Amino acid sequence: MTLISRVSASEVYPIRQQVLRPDDPPEAAVFPGDDLESTCHMGIYEEGSLVGIASLYPEGPEGADLENAWRVRGMAVLPEHHGRGFGSKLLQACMAYASAHGGTQLWCNARIMSRPFYELRGLNIVGDAFEIPGVGPHYRMMCPL
Repeated sequence: MTLISRVSASEVYPIRQQVLRPDDPPEAAVFPGDDLESTCHMGIYEEGSLVGIASLYPEGPEGADLENAWRVRGMAVLPEHHGRGFGSKLLQACMAYASAHGGTQLWCNARIMSRPFYELRGLNIVGDAFEIPGVGPHYRMMCPL
């Protein structure tokens, strides 16, 4: 059985580190804003085990004047669970949460290889690709809620 629920920041760190920052020390999995009351961390469970995570922050993209924007960050599903729809379910849960909390736009910095995933779910590229030092090339992607 699959279940999505809110989780603590400390619960997202192991999957973030394993999937998104495998060559970095564990502290690289801690992002600014993780401990804010307004931040929502989501986890998806399969048969009682946490297999994917995403974090959601009420913030607009740097340099953009967007009110009521929410950012998805640190979204990751354990590799052995890829292709089973867990990422889609997590993203849908993030969209629903942001919308229920007054969000009108959802955005993320998506790794280049994740572009098709986000495009299939309604997010569009905004601007040119850019490099996040130590992480790699990304696109900014957005969608209305």
